[in-house]
Amino acid sequence: MNSSMRRLLRWSLLGVIAVSIFAVVRHSESVRPGRVAIPMPSLQTSEPTPPQISRKTAVTEPVSVAVYYFHGFARCVTCRKLEEYSHAAVTEGFADEVLKGRMTFSAINVEEPENEHFVRDYGLSSKTLVIQKQRGGKKLEWRNLDRIWQLVGDREAFSAYVRGEITALRGGNS
Repeated sequence: MNSSMRRLLRWSLLGVIAVSIFAVVRHSESVRPGRVAIPMPSLQTSEPTPPQISRKTAVTEPVSVAVYYFHGFARCVTCRKLEEYSHAAVTEGFADEVLKGRMTFSAINVEEPENEHFVRDYGLSSKTLVIQKQRGGKKLEWRNLDRIWQLVGDREAFSAYVRGEITALRGGNS
């Protein structure tokens, strides 16, 4: 090994050592007393504790509906159509509720680590649409609309099914 190779190797090794020291110093600064360390996500399998709701809030808080379309990374034409039809059924059929924040639509990739809990929460086994009635952030009732796969070939029937299920979940209230 010639001297230029040794010099290059020595500088490379010094660079690795410097980066390692920097990383250790940064980590030790973040865990000093009086400083807040960034928490690592836990691998907890139980559901998180729901937020505490006072009796007054629970009575006065309006009922809302959350509509979730769950999918994975691989998305075929039919899967995209399921999301499109679901979104349209909600936003066109319940426009006032969406504008007032009493109804939301979310497309969620359950294969992303932060969303994997939905598979357990709702017993998911495929791409699907879940509607959830809630008050003050607390789940009251939910339904898995598994017939969307059978109705994806008929947009009107699909929309009627989704809207009908949402109306039924809300207790017939508009």
